[in-house]
Amino acid sequence: MPARDMRVLVGTADFVAVGFNVPVAELLTSRELLRHQALRELGPDLLDEPFDLETAAVNARARKAGSAIADVLLNQRVVAGIGNVFKSEILFVAAMHPFTPASEISSADLNKIFGIGRELLRANTTHRGRRRAVSRTANARQPGSAARHSGYTDGAASLAGSAERRFRRRRQASTRG
Repeated sequence: MPARDMRVLVGTADFVAVGFNVPVAELLTSRELLRHQALRELGPDLLDEPFDLETAAVNARARKAGSAIADVLLNQRVVAGIGNVFKSEILFVAAMHPFTPASEISSADLNKIFGIGRELLRANTTHRGRRRAVSRTANARQPGSAARHSGYTDGAASLAGSAERRFRRRRQASTRG
């Protein structure tokens, strides 16, 4: 992503999150997170430990009859954390046609799909055993758990690192002087 597309940079002593082409960004207190209706409606987070597989499966089966598995996976009320790219990757690895109706998928295959989703997201949010740059907002149902994830491409990670260094230098300069 080009630097000109960077819209939001949030940094702490341990973490920097960069948002590109973000149309709306809400910064919420812990109390506001707990009360935010859209966050309360999110499905189980694929990176939560433990992951609530049963609720995810029930949510997937509760979608409109005939809904394609690809559409079901993108619905954040079913399971939180899957975007368009990961949807495609998950279904490719699972050897599942994206237009297969979710209602026709066996429980074993649905569990396999969610398991693959967890593996792929984990692989893209860790590097050499350490967490990579990941955009996260706390899940309103459980403070501290993740609700949204978007792994960076290498270029975006590089830009995030550059932005983090500038942020830290500015913060150090402001505390010195």
